[in-house]
Amino acid sequence: MAGYKLLFTAPVDFDLRVQREYNKFLPTFFAAGLRERRHLVANGAEVWVCNPNQQFVIDEDVLFAMPKLRILGTPSTGTNHIDKAACEARGVKIFSLLDDREGLGKISASSEFAMLMVLTMLRRHRAHEIQGKTVGIVGLGRIGGNLMNWFEAMGCRVIFRDPGKPLSVPMRRLFSISDIVVVSCELNEHTTRMIGQKELERMPHEGIFVNVSRGEVLREEELLPTFKRRPDLRIALDVLCGETTGTANPKPLLDARMFVTPHIAGDTFESRTKAARMLLGLLKREYGQGLSGRQGH
Repeated sequence: MAGYKLLFTAPVDFDLRVQREYNKFLPTFFAAGLRERRHLVANGAEVWVCNPNQQFVIDEDVLFAMPKLRILGTPSTGTNHIDKAACEARGVKIFSLLDDREGLGKISASSEFAMLMVLTMLRRHRAHEIQGKTVGIVGLGRIGGNLMNWFEAMGCRVIFRDPGKPLSVPMRRLFSISDIVVVSCELNEHTTRMIGQKELERMPHEGIFVNVSRGEVLREEELLPTFKRRPDLRIALDVLCGETTGTANPKPLLDARMFVTPHIAGDTFESRTKAARMLLGLLKREYGQGLSGRQGH
């Protein structure tokens, strides 16, 4: 552990050759899958690849324990586990998979899992086929774009809500006419808590709702009252509120027979390998530009 410059706490279920590439770049300490803050000890790392599924936010207190940190990378598109203002104040640069759009386009795990959730919900209780269904996609980015292509190839009519893009439909209309709604937007000030009971109750009978975005996109406290009023709905969630603080509580939702998975949409061997390699490329570029002179200190 002594003498390392790069701390890697994200899961390491990926190609071992990529792990060796990290060590060639900088002496690396792998603390794979670290999730809880209490397991993070003060250290002298200059670069940190964090775990996007950790149960704490990287805030000022965490950064204080890492005084040499200059680069923070996350092998994810979401960054709600990072206090960006605290990083900026300390001069810590943040990199995510969004900083390599070309590479990101080659990762399909989350899109595939969203499709799996839809197909699973179609077979729950009274089984239905997907052909002829109207699908509403909230957020037409990488995941939403993949899903649009796949759903259309399966004989569905696809509409979407993504402000600023041509043909985007109002949220009210999307929920009112969609047999299936998939949420795949990014979490920001405009999307936080934008979907709840009012929207879900507009869905057609036996409507399917899938969220692979972030839990905070929903008004989660409204899910159970909605489900009591509309037990015909088929709700599938891969993300919950409170994941970054360790306060997510799936039990009431599972007890109500909703379909809940622990944020695993992007967890495949291939996706982790691609993400780790993409992030390494970003780190090498930044380190070479601004931190190479620090080696040997």
